Order: sequence, then structure tokens, then C-alpha cells
Amino acid sequence: MNKVELITCPICSSDENSLLYSVKTWKIVGCNLCQFVYVNPRLTKNELRNLYESEYFHNTDYGYENYEDNNQLKKKNFSKWIQDAQSWMTKVEGKRALDIGCAAGYSLDIYQEIGYEVSGIELDKNMLSQLNDASYTIYDKPILENDYPHKFDVVSLFDVVEHLTDLDVHFEKFATIIETNGVLIIVTPNYNALQRKLKGNKWFQFKPMEHINYFTVESLTQLAEKHGFKRVKSLNSGQYVDADFIQDRLKKYNQKSILLLFSPLLKLIKLLKINLYLDASSIYCVFVKK
Repeated sequence: MNKVELITCPICSSDENSLLYSVKTWKIVGCNLCQFVYVNPRLTKNELRNLYESEYFHNTDYGYENYEDNNQLKKKNFSKWIQDAQSWMTKVEGKRALDIGCAAGYSLDIYQEIGYEVSGIELDKNMLSQLNDASYTIYDKPILENDYPHKFDVVSLFDVVEHLTDLDVHFEKFATIIETNGVLIIVTPNYNALQRKLKGNKWFQFKPMEHINYFTVESLTQLAEKHGFKRVKSLNSGQYVDADFIQDRLKKYNQKSILLLFSPLLKLIKLLKINLYLDASSIYCVFVKK
């Protein structure tokens, strides 16, 4: 059975594309018609599902080495991302939120703290065993396979949309499950990031086994607007880090000279227990359902 498949452009369905980058054995291409950037060929849907269902959050080949590490930093990320959308999260009574790809449930905790009835979707079996002990509604099947008993006021995809096949089908689904004037929050790697332009195929967000779509604000907006959403906010997205996190990432990406240069500063940050919100080569967008 083939583990990879050739596809047409996920945005406009054109079959004309040009090679932009080779990352290991993978090809990252740009659509000749709409310029959307995607992996082609990519893993089949079954192979992708297998990837996410088993050890995705505790893996050295893809996904996360140990997702629960730095959990307080992750919670601060989710808190900021949800807070940044609250101007449009105006409903007071009976608020419902769905987080797609909720992992250990840190985002669900934040929604619950601000008064939402909370649901999540997660495929990883290890994470599910933890989530099922929490007071949330958890779906263990992909977005398109679930029957939802009601619509949601907020749906969030934090570092998820870059993993999705069938983008049009998924965004049509978002449109059907989100209330009118409801909110769709998305964080995803930014193909227009300066780091990508400087690092080329060494850009840390190039993970073509799993990151199969590479958006800009413009391409994400084009897709969302096609399905009845209006963009109301977009920002360069960062993430909270501390000295240990910075040091770990510099080592992981073999940046020894930078680590040596900033070693005194990292010691000071660690001593003062400072958290920094740094650019993560991602975009943050809030869309409202018309």
C-alpha cells in the first residue's frame, strides 16, 4: 500500500506547481496559479491519522518529544491567544467552545476558567487516557467524523490547520458548527516569516511529514472568506519561553555559537525567572462567522 499520494493544490485545485524546497526526502511546492505552498507528494490520510493516534506527543521523529514539558509556558500561550480574541467573544450565557487538537487539555482549562462549556478533539491515545478523566466533552475522532449536538460560539485550532487535508471540506465544516457571529481562532506557521526567508529549507517550521500546508495571512484569509468568515484580527504570533526553553531549542537546532553569545543573558533571565513572549514564525488570526 502506498504511504504517499500526489495531490492538487489544496486551495484552488490546480495541478500545476513548482518546487520551492526539498526537506530530506520531501518536496515543498508552490501552486503556479494561487501561490499556495504545500507538501506534494504527502502522506496519505490513513498514514497521517496513524501518526496522530499513537505517541504523537512523545516522539523524537515527529510531533513533540515530551509535550508536557514546559506546561506552564504552554498554558500562558493559550491564555494569551484566547484573551486576544475576547473582544469578539461577546456572548455571556450558554457559551460553548471547541478546541481542535487539544492535546493535554491546557486550552480547555483556559476556556473553562472564563465560563465556557468546553469540548475538545484529540486523536492521540495517550492524551485521550488523561483527557477522559477531566470534566470535558472529548471527541476521539477527526473533525469531519463527529456528530456535534449543538453549534459552538468559539472554535480554535492552535497549531493544527497546517496538518489538515481537504481544506475546503474542513472550513465548510467549521462554517456549519460555528454560530453566526461566532469566532474561529487559528495559529499556524507563517510562510512569510523572516526566519523562513533567512534559513530556507532549514526553517524549523518545515516539518513536511506532518506540516503539509504553509499559510500566509492572505492565503488563510482567502480560504476562510470563501466559507463565510471575516478576518477581524491578525498578528505575528509568538510563544512564551524561559531560559531553559531557549537553551534547549538552541541546542536542538545546533546553534552553539548563539548559545555561547547569549549565555550571560540566559543566566540572568533564569535568575530573575523571566518569561519572554518571542516570535515563533507563526501567524495568529481571528475570524468571525458572518
